[in-house]
Amino acid sequence: MRLQWPEKLKKFNQRKRREAWKFIYYYMEADILNKGNLNTQAEAVIYFFQRLDIDMVSDILEDNRTYQDFEKSLFVHKLGNAFDEFRKADDTFLQCHTGFCNSKLCNYKCNGFSFT
Repeated sequence: MRLQWPEKLKKFNQRKRREAWKFIYYYMEADILNKGNLNTQAEAVIYFFQRLDIDMVSDILEDNRTYQDFEKSLFVHKLGNAFDEFRKADDTFLQCHTGFCNSKLCNYKCNGFSFT
């Protein structure tokens, strides 16, 4: 029986550079998405950010936007390096805390998140 990929993840099936176990991982994560536990792009980014999954964060983020004033590719590269540092410290999951920006140089008092 051939495995049927959820519509949201069909593009991953075409990526030959990924190892087979990664597909299985994404398929399991897709089950979470398909059950409606993650209803927005923001919820999905937080979910995969907490799990230090740079591939899924990258796939969810839109290509035509900037993040922290960086093009997506550079932002994802820098974020991936940060995730690597967490993993080197044996961190496998980040706690998400809601808050607001405290800098008057950007969007002072805007809502945001920190991860520990």
